[in-house]
Amino acid sequence: MSTLPITARLWKIQYLNDCYLGTNQATDRWQFDPTASSKLVISTYIPCGKYPFEAFDKVFMVNITTPMVGAAAITLNNDKSIVQYCNIGDLKAWDGTAGDQWLGISRNDGENLTCGFKFKGNVYVGKKHSIHQLLNVDDADVTTDGSICVMPNIGCLGQDTIQEINANMYWLSADGVAEWTGTSYD
Repeated sequence: MSTLPITARLWKIQYLNDCYLGTNQATDRWQFDPTASSKLVISTYIPCGKYPFEAFDKVFMVNITTPMVGAAAITLNNDKSIVQYCNIGDLKAWDGTAGDQWLGISRNDGENLTCGFKFKGNVYVGKKHSIHQLLNVDDADVTTDGSICVMPNIGCLGQDTIQEINANMYWLSADGVAEWTGTSYD
């Protein structure tokens, strides 16, 4: 394994029978392999990013720093934060049958994405001061995928602050604890 910088954000995702580890800053990603002598083997099946989560039998990776090879259409630049997601039921395939499976969320407000989560049948990504719903990502057809800002004034400070309690979602926002019912927020 390589040495990781102290600023690297470590993440893990368990999907079906596989477990993957990685960071947002290194090109190394590791797959847990109980049959290997080191138990961790280098993997290039999942992109480098900050916040992985599972929804609709897919893995989503928020804030891509190294897109998958199949995602040749992704241009990493300063005007979009990238969310990339794998094919349904196949963590090793990140290029959809109708095109690459990724969405760019504008950074015109100067903010990167800080989180991603599934709640009440929808997928959301957040910034420090806003929450965006990802649209039509529940199927294999990527031609209709998109996003819409559903909370323009309330955001999320970090993935690790999100918690579902009694059918509501809570997280730490810039103004305190935010509560989202799925249709309204405080």
